[in-house]
Amino acid sequence: MTDQKIFQRLQEFKEKKNQLDFIWTDSQGILEKIEEELAEVRSAIENQEGDKRIKDELGDLTHAVFCLIDFLGFSEADIIDQSLDKLESRVLKIEEQLRTVGLKSLKGLPREEKLRYWQKAKESE
Repeated sequence: MTDQKIFQRLQEFKEKKNQLDFIWTDSQGILEKIEEELAEVRSAIENQEGDKRIKDELGDLTHAVFCLIDFLGFSEADIIDQSLDKLESRVLKIEEQLRTVGLKSLKGLPREEKLRYWQKAKESE
């Protein structure tokens, strides 16, 4: 399914859900649902419940996040686009940092060092 069709399907789902008046009335309830769904994702991974179960739980978590985005009046596509812009910018900054020390990638570096590069890129925003 193309990205455009996914967002069209999401919009149609939201319209149907709103017609049924199946909408959240406060952000706190949505945040609690996000925390609940995140715990279920964590549990499915830790208990090695299999790809289908993990994907189901990730879908539930994604839906809860989309509910928050919608409740706050934002567009899912805009949030994803803005997030990708930010992440791409950070990756470019990491690449610049690596060039200054003669590296081409983070491969082989300890996790802590990789996180330092990420944090430095984040702080330069």
